Amino acid sequence: MIYYYGWQLTLAIWLKQKKLNVDIVHNLNFHNDWTPSFLWILGKPMVWGHVGHHPKIPREYILPVYGKRAYLKDRMLWLIKNISWNVDPFLAICKHKAAVIICMNTEAAKKLRLTKDYIIHPSVAADTEIDIKSGRTDGVFLIVSAGRFVPLKGFDIAIRSFAIFYKALSPDFQNKVKLTLVGSGPCKALLKKITADEGIGRGVEFIEWIAKGEIKHIYQSASVFLFPSHEGAGMVIPEAMSYGLPIVCLKNCGPGDMLHPGSSLSVPYSTYNLTTAMLARKITKLFWDNDFMLKEKQLSELQYNELFRWSVRGEMLEKVYQTALKQDQLQNEK
Repeated sequence: MIYYYGWQLTLAIWLKQKKLNVDIVHNLNFHNDWTPSFLWILGKPMVWGHVGHHPKIPREYILPVYGKRAYLKDRMLWLIKNISWNVDPFLAICKHKAAVIICMNTEAAKKLRLTKDYIIHPSVAADTEIDIKSGRTDGVFLIVSAGRFVPLKGFDIAIRSFAIFYKALSPDFQNKVKLTLVGSGPCKALLKKITADEGIGRGVEFIEWIAKGEIKHIYQSASVFLFPSHEGAGMVIPEAMSYGLPIVCLKNCGPGDMLHPGSSLSVPYSTYNLTTAMLARKITKLFWDNDFMLKEKQLSELQYNELFRWSVRGEMLEKVYQTALKQDQLQNEK
């Protein structure tokens, strides 16, 4: 945090000394909602964002699974965030000085207590891949999940949800389904242990991070993307949608908000066991009900086309910049 503040402050001072002839300044890095930008020092209309927000992980979803250390780390970070939201003067100045704030989810706007000069728009997008058909390969119903193996991502929930679905199948059908987890991280050993404890090792595959060109083949072979993450974003969501994959996730301000409003694949938080059971039911319905699967694939494709193409992001930025310039013009006329 000390380094971050020093970097942001000295960057603005350095740019000020350059006396660059610019109309707008835009702090582009993925900001969270508890650390400020100092680009307002340049005296130009400032666009801040995308500004994101990660909610705290519910206690039942972190303490029994990942232990006291992970729980205390998450809660300590939450405490620091609350201090920043309430007493950091530079965060207050940043909010006041910004001509437009781009929030990547609704919770960011709430936590910053924004009432004007902001929009809510996803920070992530993906190249178009819908023309590359996804679906069962060699009769295998492949469920894919990807990301860092850390508590925030909820891979333990993905494994246990798959376990409920898997164990309810006959041996013949068990041979036709698979969960592939793509990623790496400090929780990998724990996730492998959960897999072994559930007795589903035959149906689960762990793959280390691979090149984007190679992961295309995994997406192309997949039937479902399972992502019960607690985070407020989810960069893999538009990537999976670009292949027309249905997304099964938690109903939250992150992946849950990214789904098409007509989708019924997000699951609300409840007790840990009930939530995993509800996720398993979504997977089961996709497996057995072809009409339901087709409908959810179409909704995923529609959401991608309307919200997660790079051209949509460009159109949004054009509107934001025009708004910032108009606000600056009006202030100069006063």
